[in-house]
Amino acid sequence: MLPCARAVRPAAAAGWACAGPWAFGRGAGQIRCRRIKHNFLKRKLIVKMYNQGARSKFRDVLLPPLVSAQELRILLRIDYKQCLQALGIRFFEGKHYWRDNDGRQFECVARPRVLVPFETAAKVCSMFALEPRLVDVEPHWQKSDFLIATPPVPVVAVLGHINHGKTTFLDTVSGSHSAPGEPGGITQNLRCFTTRVDTGAERGSAFFDRNRITFVDTPGHEVFEIMRGRAAEVADVAVILVSVEKGAEIQTEEVIQQADRFGVPLVFALNKVDLPHTHIDLARAELRRQCQSLFDKGLVSRDFSTAAEAALPMSGLKGTGVREVLRQVHEVLDEQKQVPIRFPESYCLTPGAANTYEHIWRRTVYLVDCHLQPPCVGVVLDVQQHTIRGKLITVVVKAGVVNVGDYFVCGSAFGRVSHLFSSGESLSTVTTVTSGLVAQVSGIRKMPRSKAPGDCAPGDTFMVLQRERAYRVSEYRRRMEMLSEQQASGPPMQFAWEHDAAIVSARSQAQEIDRATRNPEAPMSLSDWQRRREAIEELGDGYGAPVFSKGSVHDFEEEIPTHGELAEREAKEDDYEPILPGWDHHEERPPRRSGSKLSGMQVEDKPEPHLFVEPLETASDEEEEQPQRATGGRRSARRKRQQSEDPLEAEKKEWIYYTERKNWREDAQIDSGRTRLRVDEKLQAQAKAEEEAEQKLEEERQIVNELREKILQLSPRPPETEEQKRERERQKIAERTPAPLPPVGKPVIPIVLKARYIGVFDMLMDELERLSEEYDMRILVVHGGLGDVFLRDVVHAEVEKKYGWCPVYAFQVKCDKHAQEEASRLGIDVQYYELFTDFVDAVEYRCQIVARKRARREEAVSRRKPLMQQMKPPI
Repeated sequence: MLPCARAVRPAAAAGWACAGPWAFGRGAGQIRCRRIKHNFLKRKLIVKMYNQGARSKFRDVLLPPLVSAQELRILLRIDYKQCLQALGIRFFEGKHYWRDNDGRQFECVARPRVLVPFETAAKVCSMFALEPRLVDVEPHWQKSDFLIATPPVPVVAVLGHINHGKTTFLDTVSGSHSAPGEPGGITQNLRCFTTRVDTGAERGSAFFDRNRITFVDTPGHEVFEIMRGRAAEVADVAVILVSVEKGAEIQTEEVIQQADRFGVPLVFALNKVDLPHTHIDLARAELRRQCQSLFDKGLVSRDFSTAAEAALPMSGLKGTGVREVLRQVHEVLDEQKQVPIRFPESYCLTPGAANTYEHIWRRTVYLVDCHLQPPCVGVVLDVQQHTIRGKLITVVVKAGVVNVGDYFVCGSAFGRVSHLFSSGESLSTVTTVTSGLVAQVSGIRKMPRSKAPGDCAPGDTFMVLQRERAYRVSEYRRRMEMLSEQQASGPPMQFAWEHDAAIVSARSQAQEIDRATRNPEAPMSLSDWQRRREAIEELGDGYGAPVFSKGSVHDFEEEIPTHGELAEREAKEDDYEPILPGWDHHEERPPRRSGSKLSGMQVEDKPEPHLFVEPLETASDEEEEQPQRATGGRRSARRKRQQSEDPLEAEKKEWIYYTERKNWREDAQIDSGRTRLRVDEKLQAQAKAEEEAEQKLEEERQIVNELREKILQLSPRPPETEEQKRERERQKIAERTPAPLPPVGKPVIPIVLKARYIGVFDMLMDELERLSEEYDMRILVVHGGLGDVFLRDVVHAEVEKKYGWCPVYAFQVKCDKHAQEEASRLGIDVQYYELFTDFVDAVEYRCQIVARKRARREEAVSRRKPLMQQMKPPI
């Protein structure tokens, strides 16, 4: 008999299954449940759903795109073993193995983590006379579904080249003084604020707020291209400033292309007209020619030459012409007839299905109240780690209202709005944010039951939902992310809610942020460090000790000894070997020195073992032609027969008698040919088996697609084009191609980096990648994230100190008091930077020192190589 609801047993006991924060079992013909951790899901509603679904007269069952095996067994009222067998999940050596329709293979240990696609679950439900219906967990909305209480505030992005006066123009509009306080006199992050404007024009249409404008200030340096793209994506109008002193430059072309890509209308303004010796007509003509050239080359879809011809002269410093520019912004908005011009799209795959099947009780837990729509949506501009306020999400509200106390979903993160800060200079606290305003939201919850706590990144959609509904959506997204971690092979999984495909490190860094902020003072375990550490070595040549093994800046900057000093130093060592680095890789390498601190992961370039027999130089041809002594035995008779036979006939024989052949070279060639033939046959059989398995998988995929079309009543898919076939073949070849091995002897420079904004962190990662390619080195961020420098960061730097000098780079952040004391005690350098060019120059200087030491070492080795070859003992 199954345990009742009051039984004091673990949730994983027989008869119970964990779905969300509840454990479910069957007793007395009904489903019973008990709470495990937290009460994000309503207990009575879940119990009622399962019991009403079991007694329902409808045979329909609602399933999401990915179905959990533990929920499916509860819906079908079967045990785990039967459910897994029906789903085709194999169990071997403590692991579960399965695959989806796209060729992905998954493996996991715990049964609750098994997620199968809808087609597989639908096939099992059909065996139990149920009608599966696909309903997506993601909410569906349209722009007309949101209540517009107040006119939305337009969002204006100010774009342009560096030092063209964008921040000064916004200071004049808002009455602030941000430009003098910028490090280096340049903007390095997105700055958003809402201010009141007075254009002096007559009141027009009221479909947007004509008294306020939300401005987004963008950096103009070439390395901040992604930030400018985010600003253009959320903007309703883009104001492009061009300095009449310098004219249209490279970043001007880039921002025009980005605005055209997102369909944003443009307003051109010629800034710095107050400077002497400026020619406005010449700058306007150059700008018009640049826009016409972009259109002629096909780089933009619209011709902006007319808008460039109407560029307004202004002075951001003196305030001349600023009102005319704002008036032009309102005129462009009046032509658009709607604000915002770009609305966040829903990720729902089945629009309208949730309302159609609202009366069906038999469904999974994640589909409870799936018809509820979000009352507010927005777009995330950036994520930062504040010293006092914690993790803050900069959100541009697109529709609806955000209030303090609302529950939200952002990416796979779930939380409740604890504070709303106006995004500006003062960071004042507000209680309500309406459409078109920008706010910094705090309150992301940490999920204790899940190893993946959920994270968000710039570009994600911010949704306000009812508490239980928000938790289900975030939990479902986390389960999908955990499924991608369980993937063993096949094409990578793509998630609709992730918009940072071009930003590879943003989401992974966000996970590191959550891990560090939960307990910043916790020491790092050795297993945790080894799991995340890559080949860390300051100068790994693969042969012996590095040029410098001490972890101090003095040893790092110390020049390498000359040839004579180095030879004299090594001659005094007890373990000196006459065999030195610099030999051919196919020769035997010397063992590592006992005093070396280099233990990086090196891939030795040893020659592969030969599969075929090598001919042996045992005797000369003259010796082989000498007559052998006749014994008169059976061996002599066989030798005589083989000498009289044709060599081609001898190859066809099954066995080779080496003792009866006079030519050992011929024997080796014959045996190698037979070995080569056997290997070729084996490879051909393996390729044939793989081709048959691929054909079988394709047939199964076609059957599943037909079943899916039949169940969902979809129209048949169009036949596959030649381009799609070639793309599929390229993907197969890419999957079978092994990943390249890391190069041998390539210098690896460890970096410990902390920043405040995730967008800035991503920009710094791009710069490190550029330096890696320029200097032919591997610059690895072995530890990093957002927020101040804590004791954990110092511990990481101490570990890397054993492999070379590794300071902690703090970009626009501070250092904790305890971390500073520990760094001083251990001799760890903590370097602070406010300007990104200073940080890049520091890392580049480090690369130059490594390159110089590497060249000096290679020169010393090349000079000593002839001498050591003379000392090499004869063989």
